[in-house]
Amino acid sequence: MEGRFYAYGRLRFSLAPRCVFLRNNWQYVGESPGQNGSQFLLGELEQRTVAATARVDMAVSNALTLQLYAEPFVSVGRYAGWKEIANARAGVASDRFRPAAGPTELGLADPSFAIANLNANLVARWEFRPGSTVFLVWSHRGAFSGAGPDTLGSSAEALWRPGLANNVDVLLLKLNWWMNV
Repeated sequence: MEGRFYAYGRLRFSLAPRCVFLRNNWQYVGESPGQNGSQFLLGELEQRTVAATARVDMAVSNALTLQLYAEPFVSVGRYAGWKEIANARAGVASDRFRPAAGPTELGLADPSFAIANLNANLVARWEFRPGSTVFLVWSHRGAFSGAGPDTLGSSAEALWRPGLANNVDVLLLKLNWWMNV
């Protein structure tokens, strides 16, 4: 689904949101040593992903334009319903697995996750004389990942917080000068 909006020919806005809900009943989690060799642990993964692409183009005048592009992305996955492989070649799917202890009881980390990313760009373009332009560009990349869905609450703020190792801001100035040779 995408929406576009035009106002007076000088402002253009588009938004394309996306939502994905995924459920995988047999997601591989890991393995741990068992009585008869390795014990393969599976879990029921419930994953929710929300993302969007937003763009705003604005012509302030014939010589000055602004463009904003932003793409936020959030994905949360929660595991439950732990099972281990009992007979991988069983003819009926329900005979292939048996209930198992969770990953922490088997010495594995909880695989639940929360991920958030934000990419944004702002470009100002000024044509100060015919053929000569100045571009001022700001680019931001923010990333957050946590060990579980409960960590996502602070991620929106973390995507903008300066000084975090996963956040990168770049400011660029470019000058094009037309030379009549």
